[in-house]
Amino acid sequence: MTVSVCAAARLAGGWLALIHISGCYLTPTPELEPQEPTPVAMEGETLDNTLESIQEHVFTPACAGSGCHDEDTMAGMLDLSSAEVSYDSLVGPDGEGVPAANRVAAENRWLRVKPGDPNLSFIYRKLELPGLGEGAPMPIGPFQLTEPYMHQLHVWIEEGAER
Repeated sequence: MTVSVCAAARLAGGWLALIHISGCYLTPTPELEPQEPTPVAMEGETLDNTLESIQEHVFTPACAGSGCHDEDTMAGMLDLSSAEVSYDSLVGPDGEGVPAANRVAAENRWLRVKPGDPNLSFIYRKLELPGLGEGAPMPIGPFQLTEPYMHQLHVWIEEGAER
């Protein structure tokens, strides 16, 4: 039996409470193939600010592929396993946003993605640097998002987080 990266991180000493707040649960997951960290954009390469591109470069390798936000684990009740599912989980079928599951975020009425406003989008806070009580920075494990990918997500949200 293997456990997800989220579960393994929860077992690491003083991080237990912090990771628990972030919504990772100790859940058996299938054996994961080792993956390379999300690559840095090549010089001169422009990343599309579309959900499909974000899914390919960010959500699939760093979130769903890590065993935390896939259809089986759904840490924080968030499934980022495909562009369609990611959109419904983050922005909602109506495109108005989905309330964040984190207690502090919910108390502040933050949405997972607030179309048009990355600074009020909880996913962006989790990837950039969450505040006290907002859980651990994401992604957990070997994946760290570099500036081109953070910018890509920021612009997608700022431009209305279109499907």
